[in-house]
Amino acid sequence: MNMNMNVLMRIAIIIIIVYGTDVVVVVDQCTCDKLLSQMDCKSKKGCDWSSRGCQKQDSGDGSIEGYCGLISDGNSCAKTKGCAYVESKCQIFGGCTAYKGVNNVECQSISKFCNSDGDAFCIEPEKECTSKASNGGSGICVWDNSCREQKCNEADISLNTDDKCNNFIKGCITKGKGCTDKLGLCQSYSGDIDSCEGLKGSDGYCKGVEEKDKCKVKECLDADSTITTDEDCNKYQIGCITNGYGCTKSPLGSCTTQTGDDIICSKKIGQDGQCKGVVDGKTCSVVECKDAPNTYSTNLDCEKYKSGCITTGKGCTHLLGTCTSYKGTITTCQGYIGIEGKCKGISDVEESSCSNKDCKDADLTFDTDEQCNEYQLGCKTTGKGCISTLKDCSSYTGNQTICNGYIGIDGKCTGGTTNGSCYPKKCSDAPTTFITNQECSDYQTKCVAIPTGGCIQAGECKTLIIQNQCEGKSTCQWKPQCVSNETCSDLKTEILCKTVTLQDKNTCWWVNSTCVPRICNQAPETFDTDSKCETFLNGCLTNKKGCVDSTAKCTSYKGNKTACQSFTIKCTNSDDATDTSTCKDPVCSENNDATTNDACQSLHRNCLTNGKGCISISENCSSYPGTSIEICGKFKGNNQQNPCWWKLGNSCLDKVCTDADTSYISDDGCDKFLKGCVTTGAGCIGKSEECSAYKGLTQEGCLKLSKGCSRREKCTVEITCDKIDKPTSQESCDAILANRCIFVKDKCYSIGNCNTYPGSSVEDCKNLVDLNQEKCYWTIGGLCTNRACSQIQNPSDLTVCVSHISQCAKSKDGTKCIDVDTDNCTDIGIPNPANEEQCQKYHPKCHFGIIGGIEKCTIAKRCSQYGPSKDASCSTLIALGVCKQNLNDNDSCLDDTCNSFANDQTLCKSKSAYSVSAGLPIPCFYFSDNGTAKCEIKSCGSAISHLGSVSSFEDCNKYYDNCVYSKESDGKCVDGGCTAIMGSQDDCLQLKGKYSNGSKNEFRLCYKHNNAGISNCVDRICSQKQGNTDVICQEWLPTCKTDGQNCVDITTACTIMKGTNDSCKQLTGIVFGSKCQGNTSIQGDCVAKRCQDNGTAKTDEECNKFLSGCITTGNGCIERTTTCAKQWGNQSLCKLLTGNDKPCWSLSTTNKEPCIDRICSHNREAQTNDDKIQIAIVNDMQNHLKFKFFQIIYQLCKHKNKQSKELSFIFNVIKNLSYKVEYQKQQDFYLQKIFLYRLK
Repeated sequence: MNMNMNVLMRIAIIIIIVYGTDVVVVVDQCTCDKLLSQMDCKSKKGCDWSSRGCQKQDSGDGSIEGYCGLISDGNSCAKTKGCAYVESKCQIFGGCTAYKGVNNVECQSISKFCNSDGDAFCIEPEKECTSKASNGGSGICVWDNSCREQKCNEADISLNTDDKCNNFIKGCITKGKGCTDKLGLCQSYSGDIDSCEGLKGSDGYCKGVEEKDKCKVKECLDADSTITTDEDCNKYQIGCITNGYGCTKSPLGSCTTQTGDDIICSKKIGQDGQCKGVVDGKTCSVVECKDAPNTYSTNLDCEKYKSGCITTGKGCTHLLGTCTSYKGTITTCQGYIGIEGKCKGISDVEESSCSNKDCKDADLTFDTDEQCNEYQLGCKTTGKGCISTLKDCSSYTGNQTICNGYIGIDGKCTGGTTNGSCYPKKCSDAPTTFITNQECSDYQTKCVAIPTGGCIQAGECKTLIIQNQCEGKSTCQWKPQCVSNETCSDLKTEILCKTVTLQDKNTCWWVNSTCVPRICNQAPETFDTDSKCETFLNGCLTNKKGCVDSTAKCTSYKGNKTACQSFTIKCTNSDDATDTSTCKDPVCSENNDATTNDACQSLHRNCLTNGKGCISISENCSSYPGTSIEICGKFKGNNQQNPCWWKLGNSCLDKVCTDADTSYISDDGCDKFLKGCVTTGAGCIGKSEECSAYKGLTQEGCLKLSKGCSRREKCTVEITCDKIDKPTSQESCDAILANRCIFVKDKCYSIGNCNTYPGSSVEDCKNLVDLNQEKCYWTIGGLCTNRACSQIQNPSDLTVCVSHISQCAKSKDGTKCIDVDTDNCTDIGIPNPANEEQCQKYHPKCHFGIIGGIEKCTIAKRCSQYGPSKDASCSTLIALGVCKQNLNDNDSCLDDTCNSFANDQTLCKSKSAYSVSAGLPIPCFYFSDNGTAKCEIKSCGSAISHLGSVSSFEDCNKYYDNCVYSKESDGKCVDGGCTAIMGSQDDCLQLKGKYSNGSKNEFRLCYKHNNAGISNCVDRICSQKQGNTDVICQEWLPTCKTDGQNCVDITTACTIMKGTNDSCKQLTGIVFGSKCQGNTSIQGDCVAKRCQDNGTAKTDEECNKFLSGCITTGNGCIERTTTCAKQWGNQSLCKLLTGNDKPCWSLSTTNKEPCIDRICSHNREAQTNDDKIQIAIVNDMQNHLKFKFFQIIYQLCKHKNKQSKELSFIFNVIKNLSYKVEYQKQQDFYLQKIFLYRLK
């Protein structure tokens, strides 16, 4: 029994060793590759566990016991798997723990697959391996024929993010379920639908394939149509973005690339905005701003409907037009908004173009800027209605009741007891019952309360010594004195500098005894968090060693790669960077799939998306793709400063002012189009400090610029007479071309031959003149003709002939007029003329005389041609009375000489003597030379001996009209121009030279020389004078005219001078009276505007509106400082003008000449003293009352009866006067004096 039991036990042990602990029916046994656990594998006969799993063991004949017994070498036995070398015998291996061994050598001498536990027994290496911690990888060791670190793909499938996998083993990335060191394509994974879902390949997120044991990549278009955000689409598949109805691959295409019916299209979005369906129902198109409902009345509504849309007040548009672009009635225009503001209609019945609402049409009860702005954008309240530009209180008129309630730019207004200009309320006039700052501020802006009641004007903060007053002024702060809190420089002590908070909520910093604005890098190095830096100064970030401005670049930070990445602005660095290495900006373009700014800014704060990846915030608009204004309008380039625009192609452009179309006609509209733009009148251009920066504009464009610019170009030649438009009189012709044209019927003709004028009767032609100023005549046909003596038949007397033509005489038979024979005047019809009277009957040029002893009628000749010499033949009637009888009666008469009349002072002064050198008679001069009476011919060189001395031009010219004064050492008279005159530099500017102008002398002022002391003067030339009117230039030199700014010679052609189209027409051509023409055909650069650039304004108000400081010339503008004497006109024009703030006048009612200052005596029509005084008041107060007027009235009061009617009138006027603040003290002084005299 015992033996049987021993045998059974042995058999059982052998079975356990050989077949393992499990007994399984043979038909149900698993194959090695089906065993999943290491324990099952090792317990299965013929199986072996390795890194590849459980595999069938190659065991030869399958008998372990038999095999081991065949091995005699101990070392070979220990190396053989399944065998153990025990007691010098190779036996079946019983497991490492069945053997003892105090060290590895002992255990591995039994089996190389065992190690010692370091104590007494052997153990399996696998257990030793998995029980050890690793310094690398995941920190865990695994056994795979040898002990090694874990691999990425051995991670648990719960690890589904890169961060988790990287934490498992550095460098591992997730494949969605577990980790890997490198992603494969989705198609490289196997599995069913459930196991593929959640996996991630190198090509994106994966999904399973129906009835196939493999995965494939997800397509964006497969996403559910309920997904409507980029975030959800990106979760579905990397790089997917929403199209509003599911997902699509980035970048988003335009609406035309989308498909669907009306309903589906209306849910989709494209790169160009919200989509809509089209008629055929197959493709989509982009919604336009105009598709928005009419109920959208705000920009917010329209912007939500589509980016870039703005409201018209009744719907949306991408670009506002003017109010005139809408049509409607008063009712339907209401609510529309144009580029210049809100619109209104003009008719309740008929539809017509709407127009802009005018501020002045607002309800008169509107008394706040909010109400006025609600009525029309930009309107300000006057306190009693609205106005576009608020003016001073003085622009309103009324008494105290009326003025109260008005608001001006100088504050709230009040007035006097009677009607007059309103004026600003004074804080000091507030009721003494006011005790709060609010009461005072309500009474007048910038007023604060005083402790005793009443108000004062809040001056500088330092002058407010009471806390309540200080707190009443917004720019002051009590600390515990009143200080300005506008800028750090206002704070003069360290304690104030450190305690006062400025109005912009920032604080200051005390540096080098000066209060300066805080800057981030002043913060201490202990400020190592963003929150600490923000408390130091708004907008600061930490760089871990103090603070830097939030706009600072990565180069302001230092650290290794991890530290740089941890900064708020998301910097980076190289892998080998140290703590002292300067950080670097990440390269935005390394991300090429981000579709949102948030995604790009997670890389770096200065990265933005361009729709298909990231670009730097500093990139220009051209870096953004786009095919429409709507698409590009979503982007901004150049550090988000420039809105983007689109014109052509697939890229955006920087938006510029000139992209605005011609409907932009106001600065406000252009500024809304793009900040910093101003209008050219038909479009926009960038605002600049200098007019010269505006290039390529027309004259109209330059003039429309609010900067105050113009553009001048070369004028064109004078207009011809026949081009004068619709003349009505000779004055109409002269107004354009003075003395160049003649008015005939309804047209101007150039003055020429008579046969160039139309006429059909003597009446038509008789008053017309030709180039020689000879009158015309008519005989036959449709044209006038030149006059001829033969045209007059049967004249009644000589006068009829002479009046027809001055050279006509009456024929002998008296039947006609004939051409006069002025050589001998003989055809007189009287054989022997006996006297002058008979000669004059023939013709006025004929005189009686004896020539060669024969009595004749002849024209006046030289004395020597008359004779023989007798009293009668040398008559003083002949040759201007300068002939005398010769000593020899048979000789010819002699030229008379002055010294013949030395004994007769009266006769001397009336006589002239012929001068051979001058070729004409010259007056005689009577004087006494040391008691001897003398009569001598006048000459400039004799002036000193005749007069004794001379000291002025008047002395010389009165003596003899050919002489001018030369201011040499003693002064003398000379006959000549400026170069013949001597004087100092200053003298020459006052001296006159003589010049010939045809048959007349002309005296012109000279110009200074460049020498020291006395020297010959210089002739004036036009270029030496600056003058803006012809009067100024002609006063300088009669042959000068203005080119609008400087004097130029009259011969300067119009094509040399420059002006605007209108101002050219005010410039004189090459002949006085002619006018140049304008030119608008050229585009060029703008220049600063000047008064003369306006050639049409007819009032001072128009000119001042054109450019401040200008006044009208009646037809254009000049500087306000131009005096009346520098302007030109007759009485009807001059009386409309002002010069240097004085009213002008002219004594001539017809001829144009320099105007003069108006004075009381010029009024010839006033019937009462009241009329005269009122004129004086108006004259002296034309623009603003000046205190000088009070001086005048004061003098009147001193010298007039205080009860006079004049002073009664004055007194009543004065009571109602308003005046400028700068004259207040002077005026108050004189008013007081006037009233004192009035009361005496």
